[in-house]
Amino acid sequence: MLIIFLFLGFLLLVFNKNKWQNNVKLLLILFPLFGLIANNLRPYSNLSTIFYDFILIIPIYLSILNKNFDSKNFQIMNANLKFAFLFFILIILAQLLNPFNSIPLLAKLVGLKVWLFYLLMISVGFYYIESKKDVVIICKTLSKIAFIPCSIAILQFFLSFIFGFQEAMSLFYTQEVARAATQNFTKFEIASNIMLMRIPSTFSFPAQFSNYLLFSFVPVLTAINFSKNKERFFYIIIFLLIIFSSIASGMRGMYIYIPIFFIYYSIINSKVNKLILYGFILLFALLIIYNLKLANINYLFEDIQRLIISYSPTILEGGFKFLLDNFFGNGVGTATFQTHYITGKSVVVGPNLNESHFFKVIAELGFFGLVAILFLYFAIIKNLLICLKLEEDEGYKVFISSFIAFYLLMLTINFKSMHIDLFPSNFLIYLFLGIILKLSKVENK
Repeated sequence: MLIIFLFLGFLLLVFNKNKWQNNVKLLLILFPLFGLIANNLRPYSNLSTIFYDFILIIPIYLSILNKNFDSKNFQIMNANLKFAFLFFILIILAQLLNPFNSIPLLAKLVGLKVWLFYLLMISVGFYYIESKKDVVIICKTLSKIAFIPCSIAILQFFLSFIFGFQEAMSLFYTQEVARAATQNFTKFEIASNIMLMRIPSTFSFPAQFSNYLLFSFVPVLTAINFSKNKERFFYIIIFLLIIFSSIASGMRGMYIYIPIFFIYYSIINSKVNKLILYGFILLFALLIIYNLKLANINYLFEDIQRLIISYSPTILEGGFKFLLDNFFGNGVGTATFQTHYITGKSVVVGPNLNESHFFKVIAELGFFGLVAILFLYFAIIKNLLICLKLEEDEGYKVFISSFIAFYLLMLTINFKSMHIDLFPSNFLIYLFLGIILKLSKVENK
């Protein structure tokens, strides 16, 4: 299976060797559909989880190796961001050589891949952009493509009510694959006789799909801002499809994550007045639902409250002890859940089985790794805010501010889970960081 992946990737590289940008275009067009292929390959090979790496990411890296970019005129990063990345990378490499790390070498390499493999996407995004108009083209393309996974998610949602959850998902996959893609057909009761089911759409599992939906607010908000009349109405429809797909995804966190995204977005854009207005509209809608008994939403809120109460004490009370117990770290890969494909063992991260990304950082990299990654987060946010301040066009301000809101949301989710490590956030964050770093250096043509 590995040989097949490498061969397909090689063919793609040869086909586009003179136009490396074509590989990036293919990546942006096809990545929302990779889960359909990966899921069906899953029974035959664990390498299905990195299918897209072999097919598109690696060819992109190989195709830009010998390109002569003008590094004098275009410095990707300023000194503080370079130092932050260098400090972070050195900590990773040091923990790769941790003598107390006893996991297999291949598992260590998987851990290293999760930490560092997608950093090169910063250069890809930076050099891909030749004009500011390229940003608009990318965002409109991604918004149009979002129609496919959103429509499939909604279809899976309604078919699950008509035929039953397992039967509906078995229309898309074999029973075994459907079970894995839906996390063992997980579902939750959010109201009387109303269930939320874990819907993967075109992705390998629901968490990937929710990551994709949250990111999709960035291109669709940008596309709406750069459109008029009928085209603008089309992107508004896509925006509403993303909202409905988020509800249909069965990921309860989406009921918290989406409001947080728009809170961040409103604060960054200094639109607090509109945020208050939206808050009152949402409150009014919830009161109507509750008083007219359209749905017993107490079930949903009680479930969210239970999760918050469950995780908060773990982070606050057990976090400091966990830091002391793992002060020097245990080595790269020891808390990376993707390594279970190699070791066959489930990965336990943090106290009380907490899934926090920060506990993963502490478990693998120790205290100094935590300092390094917090410093990196701060440097990235600082540079993004500088880019936002330098941008004069309101349309591109929407693009930058929505991405900052998404990035801040990912860091917020880090307290709960490891979404920042998951496809497609793992490569999109760095790709779009590179694009934004380039914006102030190109013309609007």
